[in-house]
Amino acid sequence: MIRVLFDHTCIQAIADGDEFLNGLYVEASYGHAEIMIPALSAAVAERERPGAGQHILGLRFTTATDFTRAHALVAGVWRQADWRVLHPAAAVIVARRAGEDATLLSLDPGLYTGTGASPLNPMSP
Repeated sequence: MIRVLFDHTCIQAIADGDEFLNGLYVEASYGHAEIMIPALSAAVAERERPGAGQHILGLRFTTATDFTRAHALVAGVWRQADWRVLHPAAAVIVARRAGEDATLLSLDPGLYTGTGASPLNPMSP
């Protein structure tokens, strides 16, 4: 099973009906994938595109993750990072340190410069 984290750009895209991301959601419904939603990413998506955060949090086969002390300690050293990516970037790094495999998806990987996270863009050729 694959585990993926959606950042705010992917949350907005799935709310817009993106074919690939919705296909990944179908795979999650069959138990072949686990879709993790960093809570702060849902909040960012909701602020930028009203309804997108509520939509993703209402989907049955997604799991919202809290912003924890461990995430805050990791993200606290990123002085120049865009605040919108602190939770998903920290979440993938905390998972990696715990020996868990997780892939961060973002439609704008450039936002993660300086965090140590390397998201994949599911739309890139």
